Amino acid sequence: GQEVYAKRCKGCHAEDGAGNAMLKKKNTPALTSAAVQGKAAPVLKKALMEGATHKTPAKGMADADVDNVLAYVKSMKK
Repeated sequence: GQEVYAKRCKGCHAEDGAGNAMLKKKNTPALTSAAVQGKAAPVLKKALMEGATHKTPAKGMADADVDNVLAYVKSMKK
C-alpha cells in the first residue's frame, strides 16, 4: 500500500498523512488523527471510492490496491 499511497495520495495527504497546506486550510483531518483512524476500513473505503468526503476518488484503482492503501493508512496510527 505504501507504493500506491506515494503515487496517488501523497501529493495531497503528505508522506506522513498530515496533509498538505490546502487540506490543513480546509480543516481536513490528518490520516493519523483519531477522526480517521477510528473509522472502520469499510467506511474509509466507501469514502475513498465514492468521493463523498474525498475530492479525488480512487476510481480506476484495483480493489486490492485500495485495500492495501487503507491498510497502510491504518498503519500510520500514532
